[in-house]
Amino acid sequence: MSVGVYEMLIPYDVLIAAVREALPGKFNWVNLDEKTLTGCTVFKLRQRQLGDNLGEVTLRKVGTDRTEMSISGPQRLMRRPFAQEEKDMLQAVPEGERLQWAEDLMRKIDDECNELHRRREEHFDRVIQAMFNRLYHDLTLRRSLQAEGNELMIRFLARLAGEEEQADSGTVGETRIVVTEALTLDTTPEAFEQWLRSYHRSQHPSHEPSAWHTDGSGGLHIYYHAPPDRRICFEATTPEAGKMIITRMTYPRDWKNYFEKLIEAIRRQWLSTQYYTCFMSHSSKDRAFAERLHADLQDKGVHCWFAPEDMRIGDRIRPTIDEAIQLYDKLLLVLSEHSIDSDWVEKEVETAFEEERKRKKTVLFPIRLDSAVMETDQAWAADIRRTRHIGDFTRWKDHDAYQKASDRLLCDLKAEEGVEADA
Repeated sequence: MSVGVYEMLIPYDVLIAAVREALPGKFNWVNLDEKTLTGCTVFKLRQRQLGDNLGEVTLRKVGTDRTEMSISGPQRLMRRPFAQEEKDMLQAVPEGERLQWAEDLMRKIDDECNELHRRREEHFDRVIQAMFNRLYHDLTLRRSLQAEGNELMIRFLARLAGEEEQADSGTVGETRIVVTEALTLDTTPEAFEQWLRSYHRSQHPSHEPSAWHTDGSGGLHIYYHAPPDRRICFEATTPEAGKMIITRMTYPRDWKNYFEKLIEAIRRQWLSTQYYTCFMSHSSKDRAFAERLHADLQDKGVHCWFAPEDMRIGDRIRPTIDEAIQLYDKLLLVLSEHSIDSDWVEKEVETAFEEERKRKKTVLFPIRLDSAVMETDQAWAADIRRTRHIGDFTRWKDHDAYQKASDRLLCDLKAEEGVEADA
């Protein structure tokens, strides 16, 4: 899927006309809704047979000859409620078997939802690939770029269209979208910009960065430039005076290490929380517990990444989760009979172990909902049982027991300045 943000060295008005023609709505692949705001145009892609909203292509004007193209794919649909016929069948099931019957039905509904999402992603991929192909073969756009000597942009369009395997796109191209929990900072945009300049000077004394903010169509945008031609964009809102909430950040792929250090510095400088940040790994069958714990951790000031809520429209699931594990301090592993049998959770644990080797610090933070991990012969789970203390949430449905276990977890998640256990 070609989701992401692209720096296009094409004037805003020229690119709007080309994209409007290139999106294959006229072939009944999708229906298009176009919305234009100041300096921003959004093309919404709709397909009723696949759950209506498939995604968006957004164009933002960032200069006289430069446009930012943001592509967001289909959002995972919510699980459908039981149909009336299914409710009637549930009532006919003997009372002692109803819970199991309902759980089996929910798993069936989840499978249906996953299959529909796969089809939505595949259809969206075809639409976007067709758009890039038509952009690359658009003779009017090609002649305009050739007249301006913009061979760099032509090669980049060729790569997006699959016409050229490798193209040296220089500083033009894709940035990776980083999805974070909203970071609430007790500061103003102007003070944040000034801090960005000071931070970059401290890291690279010979470089003079620039930063500015604009009240764009999507809210507050702070563009942070630093030589060579690289840019980090912070999207934020200002709900009240003296507060700023960062909701989304983008940065160049080759700036991954710099970006991680920058975010760590922002947390140290602006966030009052003294807790480690967490990525929560769990089985979808334990979602009720995961949602409850996630909400409680957020309320207590723990910044916690939770896949169903935090993944942006269009994110590729596996790469996005791997990146989240790398960016957060701890992997909060919810162990249960379901997660122990999950290949997906096992891969997340393997990523956490790899991060521990890299950082030489403890990353894995296990808790359990039942006794499965104490009895399993699964090698990776048995290894956790032998080598790690596992938090006990086996009585999480009991309010007092849950509160006691939650308080213990919060205590263990408190970050001590300069102190970290060795892995």
